[in-house]
Amino acid sequence: MGMKLPKFLPLIFLIGCLALSAGEKDRLSDAQKHLIKQAKELIIPEVMFRDTPFYDAISYIRSKAKWLNIVVVSDEYIEEVEVSLELRNISLYDAIRYLVEVSHLDVRVDENAVVIFVDEEEWWDEEECDEECDADEEDDDHE
Repeated sequence: MGMKLPKFLPLIFLIGCLALSAGEKDRLSDAQKHLIKQAKELIIPEVMFRDTPFYDAISYIRSKAKWLNIVVVSDEYIEEVEVSLELRNISLYDAIRYLVEVSHLDVRVDENAVVIFVDEEEWWDEEECDEECDADEEDDDHE
C-alpha cells in the first residue's frame, strides 16, 4: 500500500508558486534601485504649482533632473489635469510621488525611466459616473 496524498496538495503547491512569482515581481533590479536612490538624494528647494497644467508641472520637475528620463504616457485625461501643489525642501522622488498622487495618476520605475500613466483599473471617468449617477437619481425620483 502506498501513502495517500491529501487532495488539497495541488492547491497548496499552486498557492506557493503564485506567492513566489508575486515576490519576484516586487523585487527591484539594481538599475531601478540606483535610479530611486538618485531621485531620493536630489533635493528641490521649492515646488509651487497653482492650477498648473500637468505637462507644465512635469516639465518643471524634468528641468530639475535632466539625467532622469520621465515618460508620460499620453492620455486625454492627463491633458485636462491641473495641479496645485506647494512643497519645500523635498526630494525629487517625493515631488514626483506627490505630483502623481494629486493628479490621480500612477507611476512606475523602469530600468531607465520613470513612467507616469493613467491606471485604467483604479480610475473611472467622472463624466461616466455623473451620467450614471444622474440616471440613478431619476430612477429613485420615479419610485
